[in-house]
Amino acid sequence: MLPVIEKDTLEYIEQEANVNLSSEWIDNFRRCFMQSKEKGKENLDQVDREGFLVKIMEDPYFEKRIDDFVRESVDKEKETLD
Repeated sequence: MLPVIEKDTLEYIEQEANVNLSSEWIDNFRRCFMQSKEKGKENLDQVDREGFLVKIMEDPYFEKRIDDFVRESVDKEKETLD
């Protein structure tokens, strides 16, 4: 499953997208990102993608919101973080 997520993530990165997030979501993503940094590499703006995704999925803030609708597709289908 994780290789599929990584592949999909790379494809999304290659595409342009507009995303509207509340400052609360951004702050919590940033917190998870900072917690995902390896010791001795805190000054880098890169983290292990798998570790970052795991941090997000296990984080109490996001865990409560995993079933929240986060976007609507062009086909009008609602999507969640899960």
